[in-house]
Amino acid sequence: MRVGNSWSRDVAVVMVAAAVAELEVWLSSGPRSALAVLVALASLPLLVRRRFPFAAPMLGAAVVAASPLFVRQTLFDGGAAIPVILVAGWSLGRWNDHPRAWAGLGILYVGFLAVILPAAKTGLGDVVYGSMELVAPWFAGRAMRAREAQLETLELRAVQLEGEREQRRRAALAEERLRLARELHDVTAHSISVMTVQAGGARLLLRQDPARAEEALRRVEETGRRTLAEIRRLPDLVGGTANGSSSSLAAVSSLVNEMRDAGLRVELGVEGAVRPLPAGLDLAAFRVVQEALTNTLKHARSASASVHVHYAADELLLEIDDDGTRTDATEGGGHGLVGMRERVGIYGGAFEAGRRPDGGYRVRVRLPLERAVG
Repeated sequence: MRVGNSWSRDVAVVMVAAAVAELEVWLSSGPRSALAVLVALASLPLLVRRRFPFAAPMLGAAVVAASPLFVRQTLFDGGAAIPVILVAGWSLGRWNDHPRAWAGLGILYVGFLAVILPAAKTGLGDVVYGSMELVAPWFAGRAMRAREAQLETLELRAVQLEGEREQRRRAALAEERLRLARELHDVTAHSISVMTVQAGGARLLLRQDPARAEEALRRVEETGRRTLAEIRRLPDLVGGTANGSSSSLAAVSSLVNEMRDAGLRVELGVEGAVRPLPAGLDLAAFRVVQEALTNTLKHARSASASVHVHYAADELLLEIDDDGTRTDATEGGGHGLVGMRERVGIYGGAFEAGRRPDGGYRVRVRLPLERAVG
């Protein structure tokens, strides 16, 4: 489609130039029929000036220069050559590389002087005017070519920058997944250690107190189920897979106090029946709150924040709001959003983050508890 449009434009330009030249011929005196044929012959090569950017305009100009060989006057005499020379000069400057463009201009200009100077009525004004008709479109074509080359360079640079940004995003994602996998490894290792201790105690009680042994084995089973659920999430991380203690959402009040000590005004609200959570999900929820408050402390100027934790029947809801102002450059909070989104995604949760309509920033998370336990 683009090639067709280019060809249509080329034909239209040449047809207009040829029509103006033919009009000049029929308005002048002399052998009009012969001059009309010469105009047509000079114009035809310009139809393929994109495909033959050097030969086509040179051939058209050669017909103009050779016109005195066929008639008693040149195509310059009545101005019929002007439209053809304008298109030829533009084409040489626009479609040729630097050396060929300059060579074409030199040949064209020498030919122009060779034709116009022998004429009896030629004066300095004629030479200057004809030179401008030849040189001006050539320079215009060069300027257009330079601008197009600059735009292509900018487009290429934009593509390269986008590629680099995507590489950095993937690297950050891989780094965050590795950190999450290590944390999940620590959680499961701790759970297995607990299971080992419980199983050992059950073995010792098996004959002396079967009821207590059965209770210990039931705890081993529950811990095993939760640990298995955490282990099943490891493949999601190893495909792509940084550090921290096994923190719990139950310690969120301590985290809030730490943020207050650091100078951030934070309010904490907890709703619903507080209950133990699966270790991995508990860690993920704590890290979300921690990262959101850290981003507020680092990026939101003169802000106060609120943390809302809601224990629903089948899901855990987290909402962290602040009323600070952020620039576009700091709104994302670095790689923090990547980590939060990954943590929530592992447990099949929903993650939202962005500016609030009334100002400030909000992070909202939903974590399904049934799926986490299963």
